[in-house]
Amino acid sequence: MNFENSGGVSLHGGFWIYLAGLCLFPGMLAYLLYTKGLENVESSRASIVATIEPVMGTLIGFFFFGEVLSGWQLKANTFLQILAGPEDIQPG
Repeated sequence: MNFENSGGVSLHGGFWIYLAGLCLFPGMLAYLLYTKGLENVESSRASIVATIEPVMGTLIGFFFFGEVLSGWQLKANTFLQILAGPEDIQPG
C-alpha cells in the first residue's frame, strides 16, 4: 500500500502484524469476557457497569500515567458517575 502522507510512519510488515494484534486481541478478548460474564450477571446490570469503563480508564490515565484532564472530560466523567451511581451497581 502507498501512504504518501503517512507522517513518516514506517509501514513495513511488522507494522501490520502489530496492528492486527492490537485490533483483534483486545477486542476479541473483551467481547469474550463480556459474553462469559453475562452468564452470571443480568444484561441490564452489565450495561450499567459498562458505562463506568470510560470513567475508570480516565482515572487510571490521570493517576498512573499523569494525563491532564480538560474541563469537558471532568464534566463528562462526573455525569457518567451520576448516571451509573452506586445504587445501580450493588450486587443482588
